[in-house]
Amino acid sequence: MEIDANSKWGAVNGMPAANNSPITGPKPSVAAETDGDTFTNSTALEGNLSNTPDVRSEVVANAKRLVNNSQYPSGDTLKTLSNFLANKLSTSQE
Repeated sequence: MEIDANSKWGAVNGMPAANNSPITGPKPSVAAETDGDTFTNSTALEGNLSNTPDVRSEVVANAKRLVNNSQYPSGDTLKTLSNFLANKLSTSQE
């Protein structure tokens, strides 16, 4: 297949160039495809979302456990975080 980028000479293998002029006269009608099941999944999703609690008790229980744990976060985690913040602070002041 040969493609000619110059549209005045034809687009592909001597085919006439596409007519880029505006359409005049009545436009062809395009039948809209309507499907009764189009929104079935979104309706089910919205229903599940509305039944989801705003507060998840297992997440709250885990947060309480971590707050009461004197070993959380670990010393290594605190050192890493403090070094990271110190580096960010020193580079932002330069």
